[in-house]
Amino acid sequence: KVRADEEKVRAEKEKVIADEAKLIAEEAKVIADEEKVRAEEAKVIADEAKLIAEKEKVRADEAKLIAEEAHRALNIEKENVEKINLALNIEKVKADQANRALNIEKVKAEEANHAKDSFLAIMSHEIRTPLAGMLGMLELLSLTNIDKEQRPTLDAAWDSGRGLLRIVNDILDWSKIEEGRLELSLHPTSIDQLLREVINTYSSVASSKSLILWQHSDPRLSTVHMVDALRLSQILNNLVSNAIKFTQQGEVEVRAKLLEKNYGGERILFSVKDTGIGI
Repeated sequence: KVRADEEKVRAEKEKVIADEAKLIAEEAKVIADEEKVRAEEAKVIADEAKLIAEKEKVRADEAKLIAEEAHRALNIEKENVEKINLALNIEKVKADQANRALNIEKVKAEEANHAKDSFLAIMSHEIRTPLAGMLGMLELLSLTNIDKEQRPTLDAAWDSGRGLLRIVNDILDWSKIEEGRLELSLHPTSIDQLLREVINTYSSVASSKSLILWQHSDPRLSTVHMVDALRLSQILNNLVSNAIKFTQQGEVEVRAKLLEKNYGGERILFSVKDTGIGI
């Protein structure tokens, strides 16, 4: 009986051990299943990592191609820049050559212009000397006893001589202006007398076109003024000549009007008015 009890205890112990072994086996199976799942997850991760690596490789290849294309484009641009610089250098050389040629032509033109001005000045002086002598003789002749038929002829010759002298003086003034040597020559002058002389110069021309030519001096003006009568008459003569030229009928008026008195001087407005088309 004791042995039977021992065998029974021993059988129960073996059963417990078998149950424990079974539990251990089941736990081992669960662990194995978990390891299998982990292995599969690891495989999936590895596959994803492989795909990512392949994508990165593709991107790297694309970046490499882009870099190569950019390098080629950069080389092309570099070549274009070199060509442009070469063209610019060529144009610069041409421009320098053109500037040198232009400077040479400018010097030649200035020399020619100076020679022209010198020639005009010399010729004007040479012409003015005998012209002044001729006007002097005409003035002396006007003081002699001449009949009424000779007087208009003498006046016409005198007016023509004065007109020619005015042209010569214009040429001289032009030469002086070109050389920067023009200076005003102030002398006591009657404004009223100056206007009459301008009118007398063009009276025959105005009469030939049936134009009325007259002058008006402001009675408030002083009797004598310090002015450059030659320059002032040149300006008025040019304006009157233009007015007569472009006036077919009517009148031409030369006027001197006092604007104000200041500091011992007078401010005068000179005007030439015509009934033509104007300047």
